[in-house]
Amino acid sequence: MGNLSEAKVFSSPGAPRKKKARRAKIVNKLKTGVISKFDQSLNDKESIHILNRNSLLLIMKILSFILMLGGLVNFAAQYFLYNEPLHSVLYLTISLFVIGISLFAMAYANIPDEVRVLYITIILTALTPIIIFKFRMFSSITIWVLPFIFIMISLIFTNRVVLVVVSASALLTELVVWATVPEAAVRVNASDHVVRVALLIMAVVIAFYLNSLHIGKLRDIANYIRRIKELAYSDHLTGLPNRLLFNDRLDKAIQSARETDKLIVVIFLDLDNFKMINDTVGHDQGDELLKLVAERLSGILREGDIVSRIGGDEFLVLLQSLPGLDAITRVEERIIQSFKQPFVLNELKYNITASIGAAVFPVDGESAEALIKNADMAMYEAKEKGKNQYVHYSSDMNDQVVENITITNALYRALDHNEMSLVYQPLVCNATGKVRGMEALIRWNHPELGPISPEKFIPIAEKTGLINQIGEWVLRTACAQNKAWQDAGLPRVRVGVNLSVSQFQSHEIVDMVKGILEETCLDPGYLELEITESIAIKEKDYMVEILKAFKRLGVSIAIDDFGTAYSSLEYLKQLPVDRIKIAMTFVHGIAVSEKDEAVTKAIIVLARNLGLNIVAEGVETKNQVAFLNQQMCDEIQGFFYYKPMPAEDMERLMREQRDLFEIVCLV
Repeated sequence: MGNLSEAKVFSSPGAPRKKKARRAKIVNKLKTGVISKFDQSLNDKESIHILNRNSLLLIMKILSFILMLGGLVNFAAQYFLYNEPLHSVLYLTISLFVIGISLFAMAYANIPDEVRVLYITIILTALTPIIIFKFRMFSSITIWVLPFIFIMISLIFTNRVVLVVVSASALLTELVVWATVPEAAVRVNASDHVVRVALLIMAVVIAFYLNSLHIGKLRDIANYIRRIKELAYSDHLTGLPNRLLFNDRLDKAIQSARETDKLIVVIFLDLDNFKMINDTVGHDQGDELLKLVAERLSGILREGDIVSRIGGDEFLVLLQSLPGLDAITRVEERIIQSFKQPFVLNELKYNITASIGAAVFPVDGESAEALIKNADMAMYEAKEKGKNQYVHYSSDMNDQVVENITITNALYRALDHNEMSLVYQPLVCNATGKVRGMEALIRWNHPELGPISPEKFIPIAEKTGLINQIGEWVLRTACAQNKAWQDAGLPRVRVGVNLSVSQFQSHEIVDMVKGILEETCLDPGYLELEITESIAIKEKDYMVEILKAFKRLGVSIAIDDFGTAYSSLEYLKQLPVDRIKIAMTFVHGIAVSEKDEAVTKAIIVLARNLGLNIVAEGVETKNQVAFLNQQMCDEIQGFFYYKPMPAEDMERLMREQRDLFEIVCLV
């Protein structure tokens, strides 16, 4: 992330309201777009029945079966029991069979559900008078209950037209029967007709009431399901699609892209150092800032592109139908440029940046999972390169990730399996040519992978937190080895051990060093702790106190790789250090680059003026030695004199060539 700054923003009274209205409009648009394709089944137009389409088709099949069965019953009863003429019996029987078969056929036809419901409505409406008038002579004891059955069927549908039409047909039929059928013929009196109509009216009223309850409940269920879908497919904070919905859209885009020559791209975007925002102004403000980021991203992309928040400060972007790679770069640059404008929240300005990784279908992956994974990998590469930039995925990244995963897994077992060891590189006094000290360096020899360079596994150890355990082991091993040499009567020299950033972030670092010195019984004067310049300039007050605590223990302090990071001379003089080690990049430039020689001279002069010893690292040539001797550099470390050597070789050197060692006498 870039700098985080806060400043007052002055604007007209109407501006906040306009911005708020615009923001609400964008958020609503985002939320609407998230579920537009997932809640279509909840629309009133399509929610025409209480059950789903399969249930409607099943109802049609059952009704079809009932009608055909009714046709058979009609034929058997009328022809065999009542000896009705065949043509009269066949008329109704064939009609019921035709209607039943048509219902069954419509269940399999490719037609809208509205047409099916309309057809059912017409059938129920028409069958009521047809059947009742056909059997009016027996209506007093049997067929008059038929309308109740049809009304109950109508209750299933939320479309009240069905219930209204069927109920009206039933009431009109009963009234017509009452008015037209002679009393003697049907063997009922007027009171029977009144009771029959009254019961039917009561049934209709109850049906409408139950139908209202049913529709209200359906609406509640629809709203509840809509809310569930919204929560399932959208980010609750920004209203953007979440990862589940993004994956679905990406799968569809991939299927479409297979049929065209257009590119689709997945962009993985992560805000740089967003934790600083939360730590500075709180998570509530951080959430509001994420909403502003979501709005800005949605506003700069094209119609049809999809922005998704997948958690924290991570966003995914799907770019569709791109003509070529140049178009991808233009979108990425537009995103990076958009973050140069500060985000205004509660009249404060926040300047943040983003790191972007991109993966292209089908070159960088042929599935949604592969594209997202590779875009994520590219994003981390952008962060490694300094953040606030975009990086396109390459296969080399995948190889590097596989290697890092392999090293990470092996690193967890390295100490337990005794795969780590220390080598020692002597530091030679430039004036006398004698060894004045040594630096302990870690080495890792994996049984299957072979020797693994510290440049590879140390950064991984720092990221995983294993560096604290490894650093403690290095310190304990170096102190114990130096004490063992001293107890064996070998020359007493100091040993230098590097401390990492993670170790310094632990408030127990001083106690840990003190405990190891006591455990190994090594005099603190024979231990030197080395810290890089980049560590020294972080959290100045804290670092000064820690280094002073080390000095109180009696250990010496050296600043390693000096000159590679910017540090204030005012601050440098406050640090309780004993020596400065010139970064080998400048030493390698001696006799090659006048600028490197000038920097080296300046560092030596600076160290002398501050009363510090000076060490040159990585010395390999006579020209470098001659130059350093001319500049009166105190100590030299490098292949020109000694390469790093195992403990047994170092011990042999100390035994066989004692006169090469300058004995360190502690006062």
